[in-house]
Amino acid sequence: MLPQQGDLATRGGSATVRRPHQRSEDDPDTSNDESNDQPVGLYGTLTLSVCYPATGKCYDVDADLSGTTLDRLYFPKGGWVDFDSCDLDDDYTGECDDENGKSWEINGEA
Repeated sequence: MLPQQGDLATRGGSATVRRPHQRSEDDPDTSNDESNDQPVGLYGTLTLSVCYPATGKCYDVDADLSGTTLDRLYFPKGGWVDFDSCDLDDDYTGECDDENGKSWEINGEA
């Protein structure tokens, strides 16, 4: 099945769904809204290994790419961040600033 292409409108839009899945219901006994969870491997066009240098933390996250241009990163606890101009190397590595000016290290396919 081909991905259902999302709307990459700046600051909004909709997610690209790579594999359909049943959303979790929110558990009122937790502080997390589980209905927003976006499990890895279900969104975007590829899963990448990324690091956020400001915290030193690294993650495997889903991403929307057009060739080797990174358009969006999806966060497992819901939401995403868009990139205006993020050209990666052929092995999907590079450094880019997101729409909020935050820097990310992209370390290739996860």
